[in-house]
Amino acid sequence: MNRMILILVIAAAVGAIVLACGQREQQGVKNNPPTCGGPGIGIDHETIEANSLPAVETIVDHVFFTAAMPQGWQVVQTNYDGVNLLKGTIDEDSIKGPFMIISVNKIKRKTAAGRISELVRGYHATVGDDVTIVGRTYKTCTFTHDGYDYQTLVRDQDGWLFAYHLLNTRADDPEVRAIIHSLQLK
Repeated sequence: MNRMILILVIAAAVGAIVLACGQREQQGVKNNPPTCGGPGIGIDHETIEANSLPAVETIVDHVFFTAAMPQGWQVVQTNYDGVNLLKGTIDEDSIKGPFMIISVNKIKRKTAAGRISELVRGYHATVGDDVTIVGRTYKTCTFTHDGYDYQTLVRDQDGWLFAYHLLNTRADDPEVRAIIHSLQLK
C-alpha cells in the first residue's frame, strides 16, 4: 500500500511539471527559456547574451532615445542626432580610451547597407562581416579618418537608422555591446 501511495505521489509531481511547462509555452512567454525538456531544449541565446553584459549605470537622455553606460563612461558631447561617449580622456591632440559616437536618425529611403556604401565611397571604408548583438544584426565597416581607425556598425529598423562609430574599441567589447543593447527609442 505504501508503495502505491509513493507511485501516485511521484506520478502527480511529474504530471504537475509537464502541465506547468505546457501552460508556460501556451502563454507565449518570450526570452525566458523553459525549465523543462531535454538537453539543449529551450536555450535562448539572446537572453544569455543580454544577461552576460556588464551592468549599465548612467542613463543618457537624448531627444530621440535613451541609453545607458557602464561605470567609467561619460557623455562628452550631445548633438541633434546623437551623443559622443568616452571612457578615458581627451587631450589637445588625441583621444585616449574607448570612444563611441551614437547617431540615431529618422530616415527616408536609406538603409544600413546604403549608409555603409556611403562610407565606402567617402572614406574608402572596408566592408566587414555583419555583427549580431542580442538578436539585432548590424552592417559593419572600418575606415581611417583624421588618423583614427574606426569601426562602424549600422542598423535600420522601422524608419530609423542607428549608427555606432567606435574608436579605440571594437564591437566585441562587452561594455560597447551593453551600451548598444541599452539604447531605446522614445
